[in-house]
Amino acid sequence: MKRLFTLTAAVAVLSFALPSQATLIDARFSGTVGSQVNAGFTVGAAIAGTFVYDTVLARYLSFIVGGQSVAPGFASTASLTPDLYSAIYRAQLSPVQQGGNLNSTFVVDLEGLNPWPSGNAAGLLLNTAQLASNLDTAFSSFGFFTANADGTGVRSVNAVLTSLSATAIGTVPEPGTTALLLAGVAAFGLRRFRRSGQPQLA
Repeated sequence: MKRLFTLTAAVAVLSFALPSQATLIDARFSGTVGSQVNAGFTVGAAIAGTFVYDTVLARYLSFIVGGQSVAPGFASTASLTPDLYSAIYRAQLSPVQQGGNLNSTFVVDLEGLNPWPSGNAAGLLLNTAQLASNLDTAFSSFGFFTANADGTGVRSVNAVLTSLSATAIGTVPEPGTTALLLAGVAAFGLRRFRRSGQPQLA
């Protein structure tokens, strides 16, 4: 009985410790530099990047292009344009909105040969069939732009996309799932308790 109580308590603590359903999307992309300003890249050279997007918090946990990373405190968006052709993944730090002294924007722009079938930009990253058949790499791009709040110190790079892959990583149960597990353990414990109080037949 003591062991069962310990197990029930552990599950209860775990249910409060775990966050809500968190699906992280790890996207990796590469391409060739099309243009750059004061960023030290060579036009035509290979360049790569990655971002990790939390679909629950609707924000990026990281966003890196060519070894450069967006500053902390950025605003995040993952959206499709109204015509559904362009899927835009953007992390941006604005000195006006955030009170900082830098303006940074990191972006991946996926263009479709045909309209994407849904407005779920995060889900599109995991739709390998759609990306393989409908992604127009000739017009898809990625890059970053950073500058001081007064417009000086501009550093930027823009690249033509040549490859993209994304995988779902790190999922944890929703609170409802954990609560269901907890209820099951509690019910099992109650049943064991009731049975232990009954007289044993010889």
